Amino acid sequence: MSILGESFVSDYMEAGRRWGQLNPSHPSVDLRRWSNFVSACIEGYHDNLAEYNADLWTRTLIQAALDDAAVRSHPSFVAFEDRVKEIDRRFKKIATVEIPARGVRMASLSWWDLVLPASAGEEMARDVQCVYGIIISVV
Repeated sequence: MSILGESFVSDYMEAGRRWGQLNPSHPSVDLRRWSNFVSACIEGYHDNLAEYNADLWTRTLIQAALDDAAVRSHPSFVAFEDRVKEIDRRFKKIATVEIPARGVRMASLSWWDLVLPASAGEEMARDVQCVYGIIISVV
């Protein structure tokens, strides 16, 4: 049994299904993915921009659960939300480059979609320059 509680896990996964996930992840798996992604960004993300955006999707799925009334009703919600906020703080420290707003779609994006790490691996840095016209440091 999860320390988050079985009903929290069930409601979290149901929120994922409502967001279109066929096989939603356990909340602890999503937390680990988000934390690992942030750690990879701190070290200098060494994949390409497409993979970066795919990895970033985990944070969007977490937010869908954070916004879900059933998930919010559980006593363990606060501990889960606190852990997300802790990981978010780590990401905000290094994701300091703003992506220039382009089009109406930008208004519907979340804060984590609108920033990039200031440094990354060579492939990611090249992609960022090509797609956004932004130069970030190569690590």
